[in-house]
Amino acid sequence: MGKTLKLLTVLTWKEYFSEFITVKKVQGLRERTITDYQKNIHRFFKRYPGCLDDYHHLCHCVFEYFSVSNISPATFNIWRAYLKSFFSYLVQEGAIPKNPINFPKRKDEGKVRNVSKEVLIELLKLPNKKTFAGLRDYCLILLTLDTGIRPQEGLLLLPKDINLPGLEVTPSERK
Repeated sequence: MGKTLKLLTVLTWKEYFSEFITVKKVQGLRERTITDYQKNIHRFFKRYPGCLDDYHHLCHCVFEYFSVSNISPATFNIWRAYLKSFFSYLVQEGAIPKNPINFPKRKDEGKVRNVSKEVLIELLKLPNKKTFAGLRDYCLILLTLDTGIRPQEGLLLLPKDINLPGLEVTPSERK
């Protein structure tokens, strides 16, 4: 008995991307994440429109794209994450043989910023503690200074995340 040969229909990057976004929506990603995928992947393919035609050319384009030295490690890692996810989808679909993003994330050297005691005192005087919003902001500033938590993470805290007897705050995992 003969073998059945499956013909691969080659799509454009935009067609693959449209399918990819549909899959991500089905997975329940938030609209902001979808928008970030669109922005980051479009940026790459705007710069390298024909790179999917040849895998070696794609690898060259990826390395050229990430060779920019004046971007922060956080930006580098975000760009890397979005493109790596899309390229993994292309591997799964058989459009490319393997993911060209096989290099590690950039490590943040950590820019420590010293703030004088006087500046902190002035900062803590700014919120009007007689209003709800002012008291909230004052508490968020103190929480950020004490723990390093981001303000948005602080706003998402629930009562179950706070252990008053232990003086601990543990943010819950959220999507």
